[in-house]
Amino acid sequence: ALASCSRFINSSGPVLLDPTVSSLIISEPSSASIQDCLLSCWSRRCAAVSLLQASRVCQLLFVEDASRTAGPPRSHAWRSLGSEAGAEVWKAVDIDSVIESRRLNITHEFSNSSSGRDGSIQQLTVELTGCYQIEARGAAGGSNSFAGTAGGSGASMSGRFNLTAGVRLSVLVGQAGGPAVNGDCGGGGGGGSFVFVGGADGRLLVAAGGGGGASLRRNGK
Repeated sequence: ALASCSRFINSSGPVLLDPTVSSLIISEPSSASIQDCLLSCWSRRCAAVSLLQASRVCQLLFVEDASRTAGPPRSHAWRSLGSEAGAEVWKAVDIDSVIESRRLNITHEFSNSSSGRDGSIQQLTVELTGCYQIEARGAAGGSNSFAGTAGGSGASMSGRFNLTAGVRLSVLVGQAGGPAVNGDCGGGGGGGSFVFVGGADGRLLVAAGGGGGASLRRNGK
């Protein structure tokens, strides 16, 4: 038990976890002391323990690795370990770094699905309820190599949105504008990029316009 105690520190309050962390709390009844509780946690590699003094129930908190993919069903939930009256809480000395390294942090990146006038709307279903940052960038306009003028860069837009698990997002990524075919023509305009909820008539979340095509004398805007 002495070897295990050096790996834990006494907590002044409960351990709180949000749904970005995949976690599990297991109760072990009839724990004789906090040393027994800590030893059980140490041998099973849990992140924190709580001993309920009145009932002598030891609660073990486990943090699963969800950094690359979501954890098991119902494991992403609000947790509070040791919030009961009279609870004695101990946590691993490295609990903060463990939580951050195992927190759900998945980025979905979409590119244009085709070229020219062809393309399609791509879709993504939200796995977990939470706050998400969505970024969109419009496609660049086409250049005019004959005149030495460049197409304009597309706009960049971003925002944070509270989304519920199961919501379907539709993503439309703009195509880049084509180059001028001769010195007297302008380059094609870049397509805009859009993210909205549901189908084509759904709620728009982010829109980023495409860049203008280059002309004979001016760069695109």
